[in-house]
Amino acid sequence: MGNGTVGSYYSWVFRVLLGRSLRRTFGARCRIGVVAATCLATSVATLGAQTPTPSIFPLGSEWVSMLPAPPALAPTTDGSYLYVPLRNGLLAAVFVGDGVLQWIVEQNSDFPPTVGGQSLFVAEGSQVRALWAASGTERWRLDLHAPVSSPVLWDAGWLIVGLENGDLLAYDGRDGRPLWSQRLAATALSPTIDGDRLFAPQADGHVSALELMTGDLVWERQLGGTPEPIAAFGDRVYLGTTDNFLYAIDRLDGRIRWRWRTGGDVVGAPVVTDEAIYFVSLDNQLRALAQRTGVQLWKRDLPTRPVGGPIHLAHVLMMPGRTPTLYTFYLGTGGPAGQIGGSTELAAPPIVIRGEQVDDVEFVLLTGEGELQAYASAEPFPLDVLAYLPGANQADGALAVPGARGPLETTPGHRFVPPLIPGLPTLPGHAGPARLVPLDALPGRLLGLEGVVRPPTPY
Repeated sequence: MGNGTVGSYYSWVFRVLLGRSLRRTFGARCRIGVVAATCLATSVATLGAQTPTPSIFPLGSEWVSMLPAPPALAPTTDGSYLYVPLRNGLLAAVFVGDGVLQWIVEQNSDFPPTVGGQSLFVAEGSQVRALWAASGTERWRLDLHAPVSSPVLWDAGWLIVGLENGDLLAYDGRDGRPLWSQRLAATALSPTIDGDRLFAPQADGHVSALELMTGDLVWERQLGGTPEPIAAFGDRVYLGTTDNFLYAIDRLDGRIRWRWRTGGDVVGAPVVTDEAIYFVSLDNQLRALAQRTGVQLWKRDLPTRPVGGPIHLAHVLMMPGRTPTLYTFYLGTGGPAGQIGGSTELAAPPIVIRGEQVDDVEFVLLTGEGELQAYASAEPFPLDVLAYLPGANQADGALAVPGARGPLETTPGHRFVPPLIPGLPTLPGHAGPARLVPLDALPGRLLGLEGVVRPPTPY
């Protein structure tokens, strides 16, 4: 092996070890021997050696953190922080990198919060509040004339609010300035923005397309059941309904291009790629249809009743159900890619942080007890190669890598459990300076609790 080749090889080794393991050590997350760590608390079932398709498995546990109270609703994320509505009218922010609690405020919410720009939007009754994402304090609020009917939508500065009386309202997401309103046929459900169009499903089976800039109605289509959330892709929009159909609707004029009958109500939004549409229904089936024609490519029986649509992560679909086990399936074939076993039922679908990366946290699970579990996919090749590198500082030519061989004695990462103090002081959530009474020292990173409790994140 020439000197140039050897130099390049060890340069790669240096990046693998230091770029991931040592860097994470300084971030309070030691991940040396990450492949061995992947067998920790996950129950993984793979297809076999004959399947060349990459998988998210094996998995490495990044951290485990316990929230101060059980969750009330599904969390949301901006890629750096998780925002979790808790019981007892609390809202918490957790740093994705290490699971440390950043702030907690008193804030009720009827729906999962929405994050956009530097704000976090929460809806309760007929009010929408914009909070500073950095601290949880209030920026501004909207007092509306009817209760909010679905999670607030934020997209590129647009803030869309649906009401139970059928009104659909658009605001400037920076300051709450009203832009337009439109009366729909029925209660507005979760809307979707795609380019210059806004697509609004409604409780009576209508689906409407509006001009985003003006709110003018472009077309309206009546379907046979209550629509689920819409996925827009190319010149079509895709959605399922409670009449057991998945629909492909023309984006421009609302024509039904094709539909596929299932044996039960379609659940959640479909996942759409260049080749296929993936969706689940209450006949416990996961299906893949050709995107343009609707021809079925494959279907798979689900081992549990689905509670939402599939979650796309890298080369697999994650399927949360009514059991503690999270099942995954390959996009290409529908074959089982693996499963994550647990003893506690999940409170929400997996929260994907980075869908196409294999470094750092990729997804987080939230249990009904309030435990957050962060995972990352670990490539198996670095340690297999590093275990027998020629020319290493070993008598037998092997490079010793801690944890590269044999089982781990403890779970990697760290467990963060904030103290449960009666009458835990919280931010009131109103305008004004943010104050938290300092708590006892917490394990892991030391938090500053004076003023804004985390540095603002650039957007």
